[in-house]
Amino acid sequence: MRFPLLGSSLLVLLAAGAPTVRAADDVERDLERSWQHLVRQRDDLGVREVMGFALEAAGRDVRREQVTQAIDLLTRFQDRSDDSPTRGNFRWRWDDDKVHDLNAVEFVVARGALVQSRFAGRLEPAAQQHLRELLERAGPAALAHRVPVDYTNIYLLKCWNLIALGEVLSRAPWADEGYRLLAAWIDHTRQVGIVEYSSPTYYGVDLDALGLIARFAARPEGRRMGLAGLRYVWTEIAANWYEPGKRLGGAHSRDYDYLTGHGELDRHLARVGWLDAPAPDTIFDQLCAWSPPAELRALSLRTPRHIAQRWGAQPGHWAQQYVGRNFSLGVAGATYGNMDKPLAVNLPGGPKTPIVSFFLDGRDDPYGRKKIATGSGHDKSLHLMPLVASAMRDQDVLLLAGDDDQTRKATKTAKQLTCLRSHVLFPKAAEVWIDDRRETFASSETEIELESASALFLRTGDVVLGIRIPLAQTTRGQPAKVAIVDDGRPWGARRLTCFLSNERPKGEALVAVWMRAAEGLDEDGFVRFRKEFRAAKCRAEKLEHGVRVEAGADERRLRVDLDLKTHESMGDQPPFGPLVVDGRDLGSEALELRD
Repeated sequence: MRFPLLGSSLLVLLAAGAPTVRAADDVERDLERSWQHLVRQRDDLGVREVMGFALEAAGRDVRREQVTQAIDLLTRFQDRSDDSPTRGNFRWRWDDDKVHDLNAVEFVVARGALVQSRFAGRLEPAAQQHLRELLERAGPAALAHRVPVDYTNIYLLKCWNLIALGEVLSRAPWADEGYRLLAAWIDHTRQVGIVEYSSPTYYGVDLDALGLIARFAARPEGRRMGLAGLRYVWTEIAANWYEPGKRLGGAHSRDYDYLTGHGELDRHLARVGWLDAPAPDTIFDQLCAWSPPAELRALSLRTPRHIAQRWGAQPGHWAQQYVGRNFSLGVAGATYGNMDKPLAVNLPGGPKTPIVSFFLDGRDDPYGRKKIATGSGHDKSLHLMPLVASAMRDQDVLLLAGDDDQTRKATKTAKQLTCLRSHVLFPKAAEVWIDDRRETFASSETEIELESASALFLRTGDVVLGIRIPLAQTTRGQPAKVAIVDDGRPWGARRLTCFLSNERPKGEALVAVWMRAAEGLDEDGFVRFRKEFRAAKCRAEKLEHGVRVEAGADERRLRVDLDLKTHESMGDQPPFGPLVVDGRDLGSEALELRD
């Protein structure tokens, strides 16, 4: 059975998804490499890799006997115990003793359903039987997998999987549930935006799932919802796009790449020509493909522009960004999680230029290089999640972060903390000025301590970013040391670090960061910028149960409050829809269900 492609509105999908030509030798070499990894069955062999090989080989109608063996291997990954709470799901890695990550079923089925629906006729009889049996067992596991609507990437995969399995295996109730979940996500996004907002990793998964729904769902209303979702995600990508760096600008919800902010989304960006990189041409990428309309590319290049978006129902669940010609500046009203970038600035440079970003570190891991095991081979570099209050006016942002024993206790790294520091990473290629003095960094490892009233200026071309630290308080209640640190590492970045604790942290710590950016500055303009920023007032004031930080002149004044006793914060509360660009609610427009 093949899913239908109906309606003239899907012609763009068909065109976008046409297979690309790739050298046969390259395809064969990649397949052989994957096959050799499968047959060795090493501990790190992943179930996604096995199903990916089966889809790629079946889609190209090669290696039929090996596809049969791969599908047989998949059955050995699957939990087939009738009395197991995870029956039908899959071990993520070959060396897992049991199912640890329930998301495995979503990634396996997303590809397995395509093999069944589009390429089953190319399988040997034994493979056909084993694949159908595997999917029949996986369906109830996907149905039982509890995925909240704000877990965007896995939720959308589940929508596709239930729709696909229900229709290819003639299980109408499964498909009904998939369509119901998808409609609920559309309604949720209309209200609060995408919760996993601006993620360089998980937007790739979102586009995979939505592309498959838009192309292959049997019901017209499902294809319309898939298209609406694609329009929304691509509109958010276009709105937040920073063209000089070929990446998403602004704050990010989940970002594995501390320094440069790239991930799975790059596959889709390369395919549509937004990246100067070879377009992927795997069978899976071809089947997911959708090209955004020309007006979204035009939006991504328009400057200046201001973006305001929601990513949740709470008051602080917002993000704002200013995108200029050569820089972008963005901030979020709250932390999302332990891989987010709540404050991010892009300075001129290419895709490998480090992003200026703020985060709180408790493991002496300022560049995200010390990964820890989080289960089933998912090694990640995790930072802390402080309580945050933020405000933004034009090209100024102010962020106040507070951390205490309670916030640390909730983190996965709580037992591994050895220190407490805030970092602002920045590109080593930028000129560094402290007040009116340019620093040269003669040695490969340097630490320059800043006085409390000093300002740091980063200059690249005609763009300048000013940074001040209105407040830095250690866990002992004392002023914290603030220093520019060059570790001499080959990662193209330096950092501005507040040393909040040099031992396992206990007690409250506070840090505030004020940034102002400008572009088009000549030498005289740079002098004026430094003078005005240094002269502008900023102060921290203790309140009865917290702290208030203010920065800037009256017409541009920013103010944020934070209370670590009640865990309440007050920053900006801008009134906007799910995605507003220059005052226009593009998000609501994108989510209209139309042919």
